[in-house]
Amino acid sequence: MKQLKRRGLPFVAIIATVLFWGLSYISTKSLLETMTPFQIAACRYGLTVIILLGIGFGMRWLKPLPFRELPRLMLAAFIGIGVYFVCENSGLKLTTAGMGSLIIATIPVINTIVTAFWMKKPTSSMVWVGVLLSVAGVFIILQGGADFSFQSLWGNLLVLGAAFSWVAYTLLNQPLSRAYDVFSLNAYQAVFGAIFLIILAWMEGVDMPRFTPGIAVNLVFLAFCCSALGYFFYNYALRHLGSTVVTTFINFIPVVGVLGGVFILGESLGISQIVGGVIILTGVFLVSMGESRVTA
Repeated sequence: MKQLKRRGLPFVAIIATVLFWGLSYISTKSLLETMTPFQIAACRYGLTVIILLGIGFGMRWLKPLPFRELPRLMLAAFIGIGVYFVCENSGLKLTTAGMGSLIIATIPVINTIVTAFWMKKPTSSMVWVGVLLSVAGVFIILQGGADFSFQSLWGNLLVLGAAFSWVAYTLLNQPLSRAYDVFSLNAYQAVFGAIFLIILAWMEGVDMPRFTPGIAVNLVFLAFCCSALGYFFYNYALRHLGSTVVTTFINFIPVVGVLGGVFILGESLGISQIVGGVIILTGVFLVSMGESRVTA
């Protein structure tokens, strides 16, 4: 029974993570009806900071980091939290939640391209086939989006910008995550990211809407489930299941995002979005499998 529990809990954690992160696009899209992209990002990370610092001080998990790492830490927070959520939220205002989740799914592909050319990382033929398929799928989606308009095209490009910013954040953060406590690193970066987003929301000069139960539920879901609990569950599953299993599950996030957009928000899917989405997911799967074979 204990063995089953030890083995079962990581699977529960990664399934919950996939659901949280897949449905995050639905919550963000819902909030965009009454809040600006900057306001959503600022409120989300403001709440996230309160949660993380509360846990960190309460459990005594926060550890100091060397002052010399402050520039890299702040730059990573600016790119991985500030730029990422500004681009993603602004893009989701113009495109659908389903399309946004599919484009974000190309992050492993973008990371593979960057590391192959910049860091000269050895890459298998399977990975390159996956890269080409994913690029083709993104091209199909970027041709117009759900309504074939310039607005959805611009929204998709903004979400693609978020994907690139996450790859840059990952590369910046790698030396820090290897050397320092991950919880403390995430908490400190959340603080700097929240400060940047709050300043942007303030400079925007748009009055905050009256908080309704719907707004509160979506913001708490994004801050607690997606930003705080989601990362904890992800790291817990990664530690117990390994990167190959976890990556396989993570590939289902856009599926949750697309299905959530259709069944919860009533979004429509055209044939080009279905074809492009299937091609992207196939490419991402090949990249993930190829990467796991190289690192095995």
